[in-house]
Amino acid sequence: MKRNLVLLIISVLLFTLCLSSCAANPTGDSSESLGNSTEIQDVLLTEELSQTVSGYSLGKTILTPSEDKSASVFYSPLGGAVSVELKDDNGSVWRLEIPENALPYGETITMSLCQNIETEAVSGKRLTGVILEPEGLQFTLPATLTVKGPIAEDETCVFYADGAGNHLSFAMHTADKDSVSVPVAHFSSYIVYTPTGSSEISQAQALAGDAYEAVLDEVKEFLKTPINAPLIPDDYTFECEEEDGGNASQSRNRELDAYIRSTLDPEYELVGRLLGAGYEVAQVGGETEAFYYAGLLLQRELKKADRLIMAYQNDNEKLIPVMNLTFRVIKEMGALGMDVPSGYMETFSGWMKRAADEQLRKIREEHDYKALGPAIALVNGSAIMTSDFSASSDFTQKYLDKIKNAMTFQVKFDISVYSEIAEQRMTLNGETEIVFLDDNNENSYTGTGTGKYLSYSHSGPGVTKLDLPNEYPVKIKFVDFSPCDSENIKVQVDTIGAEQEVWYNPELDEYSADEYSFVNFIAEELFRDYQSESGGYIFEVPFQNKNAVMGKESFTETGSISYPEEGSASGSITYNIEIKHTPK
Repeated sequence: MKRNLVLLIISVLLFTLCLSSCAANPTGDSSESLGNSTEIQDVLLTEELSQTVSGYSLGKTILTPSEDKSASVFYSPLGGAVSVELKDDNGSVWRLEIPENALPYGETITMSLCQNIETEAVSGKRLTGVILEPEGLQFTLPATLTVKGPIAEDETCVFYADGAGNHLSFAMHTADKDSVSVPVAHFSSYIVYTPTGSSEISQAQALAGDAYEAVLDEVKEFLKTPINAPLIPDDYTFECEEEDGGNASQSRNRELDAYIRSTLDPEYELVGRLLGAGYEVAQVGGETEAFYYAGLLLQRELKKADRLIMAYQNDNEKLIPVMNLTFRVIKEMGALGMDVPSGYMETFSGWMKRAADEQLRKIREEHDYKALGPAIALVNGSAIMTSDFSASSDFTQKYLDKIKNAMTFQVKFDISVYSEIAEQRMTLNGETEIVFLDDNNENSYTGTGTGKYLSYSHSGPGVTKLDLPNEYPVKIKFVDFSPCDSENIKVQVDTIGAEQEVWYNPELDEYSADEYSFVNFIAEELFRDYQSESGGYIFEVPFQNKNAVMGKESFTETGSISYPEEGSASGSITYNIEIKHTPK
């Protein structure tokens, strides 16, 4: 069947849905009915997390990931869109694109090609797929998986399942000439199947028809049931706990994902199956009510969001899960052409301001650097409001500036150097201001400051002395620092001493510069274990949360040094670092 006919069918369905669809407003008032009891149903808040409707699957499936064909990328909530790409053995290119503001937290995204796929669902063998990790990841704004190449044809089907191949279902997708695109709202495995020959094509069409009828019957029965939403646990917080240790953010992120999914289910699972199977039926000219019933299910989801807003709008700790699941529902409704009631921008803007101010207060007054995670998540939410509700970007920029000012630090360093040759001693110090965000509002923890020489002494006969203070620039960066996960702060400094040390002979009234820096030479000899492949030195300072001095440590090395002209002699160097919180 030609694609233009498919698009015409989908357009008609969307138009019909737009004429008949409306949803509850965020204050809980009812609106026009869609001919279903959804609008007059109350939402019951329950202690237990929701479960999916059934263990439905098109057939048993086993996915074997490739050991050498995977790629990863780190997504930062303030770092813009990212993508990852792989090419399979058949020449098809798989590309996963994650838009800006898709997640409220940083996450390492991994896509792995499947080496082998075995399934009972279809008899054909033209199956390729990918496994997306971490399993269960929930996007506020959907990502897009695109497959381009010989696997993409007119009859191509797309399935999704969990990472183990369970719960295989048809996936909603769009197709063009030689590519297939799938919206990805949460992480699963995705399989592209291209049937060959009339029997395989007929089998796939029959499978889609049966799947559609099964899920439609299930949806009709489910819509008669009460609407339940799980309570957010009393002790829930998006701020990572002190005792969580090195994987604190992973625990926190998965807890948020699990709550959002449990709240959206069973409706979310049914919408996915309904639209995926309905799309395949529409491709061959079949009539479906997939969009209509998907709209009814999304109304139930929105009513859950409304009820949670009413229950928690005075609790700043509960804002992030409520906000992100609400935005998720609104995006899904928009994708189906449904009208979203007004009022959400006003509800969340005030709530976000109160919550953001509280997190900033924790950072500034309590030196609780772990409150940075919730603060960034709230800014991420405001950015979504800016794009989806045409809201002003003033809030986003205002709070980015506030976070930047709150997460400002002063790094002080003191250096002492000793050489056995002529009993030479030098002392230096300096300081650098470190800011969390750079001029592009990207996470950097960088700064440039000044070092200076304080003293120089020796036991030799010469009168030449160091021209104090011999000031020099110093660049400092906190490498891969996360208040949630880091036990140490990796402090990278580009230089220990000045690139060129200037000396003064008072008898001759002459200035001169050595061919090498005395301090840097000794540092290169004794600080070998601290040298970084990217340049400079990295010193690991123990991280102290809820302390005005975020970190403090001393590093001393002694040993024999081979000098260019004088031969070998003992020497030592000490580098003291203090990181002090200096919010503006």
